[in-house]
Amino acid sequence: RIVATVSSPFHGEYGIEGVSLSIPSIVSAQGVEKRLIEKYSEEELQGLKASAEALKNMLKTIE
Repeated sequence: RIVATVSSPFHGEYGIEGVSLSIPSIVSAQGVEKRLIEKYSEEELQGLKASAEALKNMLKTIE
């Protein structure tokens, strides 16, 4: 197992759904085992949600 920043899909965590975001995670041969940062400050959470929305909007333009 290693610690790496990798993209993985969000399925409702933190109110984010339908996009993959890169965050520090424990990764094994089976894939992402656990995301390391589970508690965000309000400012960090707002930034994460803004990034997710930006990605969703970009995806809409190429679909």
